[in-house]
Amino acid sequence: MFKNSLILTFRNIIRNKVYFTINVLGLAVGMACCFLLLIFLMDEISYDKFHKRSNRIYRVIGETEYKGNILKETLTQEVLTPNLRLSFPAFEQVTRLQKSREKLIRYQEKTFYEARFFHADDNFFEIFSFKFLQGDPQTALVEPNSVVITESIKMKYFGSINPIGKIINFENRKDYKVTAVIEDVPHNSHFHFDFLGRYEEDPAGQEWYMYSVYTYVLLQENIHADHVKAKLSDFVTKNIKIYGEEKFSYTLQPLKDIHLRSNTANEIEANSDERYLMIFGGIAFLILLMACFNYMNLAIALSLRRSKEVGIRKVLGARRSQLVRHFLVESLVFSLVAFIAAIVLVETALPVFSGFLQRPIGHEYLTNSMLLPGFLILALLTGFLAGSYPAFILSARRGVLATRDGGLFTSSKFSLRKIFIVGQFVITSILICTTLVIYYQLVYMQNKKLGFDKERIIIVSDISRALGNRGQAFKDRLLQFPYIVKVASGQIPGRKGGSFWGMMDKDNQRFKVQNLHIDHD
Repeated sequence: MFKNSLILTFRNIIRNKVYFTINVLGLAVGMACCFLLLIFLMDEISYDKFHKRSNRIYRVIGETEYKGNILKETLTQEVLTPNLRLSFPAFEQVTRLQKSREKLIRYQEKTFYEARFFHADDNFFEIFSFKFLQGDPQTALVEPNSVVITESIKMKYFGSINPIGKIINFENRKDYKVTAVIEDVPHNSHFHFDFLGRYEEDPAGQEWYMYSVYTYVLLQENIHADHVKAKLSDFVTKNIKIYGEEKFSYTLQPLKDIHLRSNTANEIEANSDERYLMIFGGIAFLILLMACFNYMNLAIALSLRRSKEVGIRKVLGARRSQLVRHFLVESLVFSLVAFIAAIVLVETALPVFSGFLQRPIGHEYLTNSMLLPGFLILALLTGFLAGSYPAFILSARRGVLATRDGGLFTSSKFSLRKIFIVGQFVITSILICTTLVIYYQLVYMQNKKLGFDKERIIIVSDISRALGNRGQAFKDRLLQFPYIVKVASGQIPGRKGGSFWGMMDKDNQRFKVQNLHIDHD
């Protein structure tokens, strides 16, 4: 019976080439758009899961409660780490991570400003699992002034030369010895570094009010985070002085929650939001549903010819179950062909899609043991859904009635055919309107006048230390050039910098605001 259904399906395809082509293209485009969105969603939920012990890694964040308002802060005190090591045996490891501002890096005649220079404790690689190409993770940060670099930085500064043991200069004032090379930090990490130097404690940072580092802990196996959270309140009471009506506490944030469920002050990098996943998941569902509606509408449009086919088969003794099975097989064949076409479209669109997102996503889905089979199952379900309505309705007609002229689906004022057509147009309208709104928002963001002419402004970064108290003399000298109209100094608006301070508005609610230190120009 199955073989017979396949033969009849291919005969029907040959007789109705245009119908087959339109149906397959409609399903393929719908599947391809859905697959691309699902690849993006899978990438979003994969953040930080490449670490071998990711389920036991937590970030320590501070929470300040004031009159019912809770402010969360990712930066913690430098002195917190050694105290946690002493007070919590449940922590297998505790490490600090500190992000530096853009710095001047020099190796021989090569000099570049680098924005991704971090410092970490020597046990950093006992918590985080980055792949080492050269060097030993156990000793990479043991020596003072040691630094681990990525593969890209190795090629940028050293080329094919072995960089281990080489000396790079930091800001013309400190030398670092390269001790290891790792693969570039994966894109699905909530922080990215090119240089990771050994963290050196700052004598000025040994106070509980100095917030300058990010603190991560690795829990002992079989220890639940809630067990530790209950003891953190006693730790705060013992070590931190609370002022006024404020309530301060520490909490543990799972590593895998940072990218999608964290939007606190002073994040290392911009995070996403799990609500976006729901939105994009809904869009993927709507696109696939629209492709199914399109298939159903085309099947209904061909109903007159198929109705006569059904009637003749029933007169010749075909049972309804056999007809249902035949139409479902036909629909599944359509969906499988559309699935193959969709994979071709996805492979073609992925480079453009990755460039749009500015991240290398999705190319491994063909070897993913779950994603590609999941796509195939989704394609088969789509075929079953798209073909079920025509199959059950067409097969329900009595043999004599089915051979008569006239549509099958025109008797009811509110027929399912009309519902499918209206539904398809509604979904299309929603997606087009949403796309236009997003497009014009992006155009606005890209072309909004910011109050300055960025094409005529040149920024010279980090020269205040070199100038010392000669800043005004340097400024006056620059103004002597006829092509320089104005000179200003300070932190750059739009860039991270300056300190966050709490403030209270007229309703006694506290918010975080950023201060920028600038001169009068």
